[in-house]
Amino acid sequence: IYRYFENKKEILSALRHEAFGFFIERQKKFIPLEDPLERVRRAARFYVQFALEEPDWFELMFNMGPSTVALGGEWAARPQETFDMFRKDVAECVACKCFGDEDVDTLVFAIWSTMHGLANLAVKKRLDALAGDLDVNELADKVVAFTTRRA
Repeated sequence: IYRYFENKKEILSALRHEAFGFFIERQKKFIPLEDPLERVRRAARFYVQFALEEPDWFELMFNMGPSTVALGGEWAARPQETFDMFRKDVAECVACKCFGDEDVDTLVFAIWSTMHGLANLAVKKRLDALAGDLDVNELADKVVAFTTRRA
């Protein structure tokens, strides 16, 4: 394998790049939805579901730092694409006044960080320790609804 890659970081970066390609294709399924708020809700819910279904990819894509994977240059294109898709949907919600007068970036990071935290808690089995009989899918739906509620 080292004929094709310089080191472990390059291998993990290539795997991360492929994982983002898969993630983007699944994320594009929400584009036909006319309601931008519904697109945001579906994207947020998908993020948690993806983490549960693909915990290794999720870890590689969203939790590895620059000492483990390359985050800049050519390696940044796919992560930026998925971020831009989500930001565009949030921006449409802001234009429709779905969230009152909040600015786009505040909302993007509030929604994303909330879902990222929930996804990590679920993947790392922290929810089980805190509330063992809690259904993570039901909780994710409720957190998405709460986080994206109209102003």
